[in-house]
Amino acid sequence: MAEAKKHYLYFDYLKFFLIFFVVFGHMIEKYIENPVMRAIYFFIYSFHMPVFIFISGMFAKYDKKRCLRYLLIYFIFQIIHQILNIFFISPKEIYTFVDILGMFFTPAWTLWFLPAMAVWIFSLKFVKNISFKLIFLLILLSLILGFVPFIGGALTLGRIIYFYPIFLLGKKLGGENLSNFLEKIRKIQKPIIFFVAGIGLLCLFILFYLISPHLNINFFYGRDCYENIFGLPLRMLAYILSFFASAMFILLVPVNIKKDAGGGFASCIGQRTLAIYLFHPIILLFVIKFLDLSSLHFVLILLILFVISLSVTLFTSLPIFWAIIEKVKFDRRW
Repeated sequence: MAEAKKHYLYFDYLKFFLIFFVVFGHMIEKYIENPVMRAIYFFIYSFHMPVFIFISGMFAKYDKKRCLRYLLIYFIFQIIHQILNIFFISPKEIYTFVDILGMFFTPAWTLWFLPAMAVWIFSLKFVKNISFKLIFLLILLSLILGFVPFIGGALTLGRIIYFYPIFLLGKKLGGENLSNFLEKIRKIQKPIIFFVAGIGLLCLFILFYLISPHLNINFFYGRDCYENIFGLPLRMLAYILSFFASAMFILLVPVNIKKDAGGGFASCIGQRTLAIYLFHPIILLFVIKFLDLSSLHFVLILLILFVISLSVTLFTSLPIFWAIIEKVKFDRRW
């Protein structure tokens, strides 16, 4: 039992750092005209959602009720986002039929993850034997389908297809193989590996500083179809950089991490990431719209956004928000 808790504690800590990067990445998006901010933005997006999806795959199993629960939560928060957009954030004088359809079929901001999880988990009913060959073929399929015009943000099809291989990779390495996976990580996590992983991430940040001015903001989104033939090698590069960044990040967090002195502070937050993921955009919608720091030096902006991001992460991790999410259950009587 003690060993199992240790394993889960590791993932809680991973998710604690990841959810902070999710919030921080959303906060700095408004200021990415600055080259350093832009490099930080691409650096964060290279691994935060891929690792989240990888971890989700490690613990996933087919569960119809869980799929329906994700869709129910999506429906509730989609309505909340649309109400906020219509009345407070970006109201329009006239809403066309296309606008109304988009309110239902194009996930608002971060909500794409919920229907994607529902689809990925449901797929496990049919995908029994996961091989590296299958994962590789799905990556090739994702590269090819980037040429199909209608695969994009609608119904979050683009992201479902793009991130699906990462989800299946987590499923293959997790589940019954979870202990073996963690044991292998533990064995190779020597001081030299921590140093190499840190240097690897530093080099990656420098690379993004050099190339991010030439990259589209949606480079790591996996959402949109290609604008031209060069979209395919760019998506290949996105996959390569994401796999590299994710591996370095996973290696950098010690498997043998000890419970923090604050009574499990970080690990507790790591267990409430879904609530943070769902509630933080509601706060940030107003913060991003009404807070303008563009006149300040970018270092001061970075510091302020860091503090706000950490505050929002801690606030939305409060038990009340987690309790709200936990109460959203799918009931057949509905």
